[in-house]
Amino acid sequence: MSASTVPLGNRVDTNLKRAFDATAEELGLSPTSALTVFMKRFVEEGGFPFAVRKRTPTETEYAAEMDARYRAMRNGNEQAHDLVEA
Repeated sequence: MSASTVPLGNRVDTNLKRAFDATAEELGLSPTSALTVFMKRFVEEGGFPFAVRKRTPTETEYAAEMDARYRAMRNGNEQAHDLVEA
């Protein structure tokens, strides 16, 4: 570890911070050590060390969304082309 360190200030959701701290502790790490591991991997990988992408809905979720949009269209709350362009 470098002899020179700097404080890292950030603001996160209270519940997320508690969960992060608890998970780090379960792994036998301090929250600072866990964040340092992530930052080192981020630098080594040249970005996130895991895939970062928009979640793809399941077939059931997609069908439910399309059903809801169809009902909205049928009730005059949405135009047909909105279903295709969304």
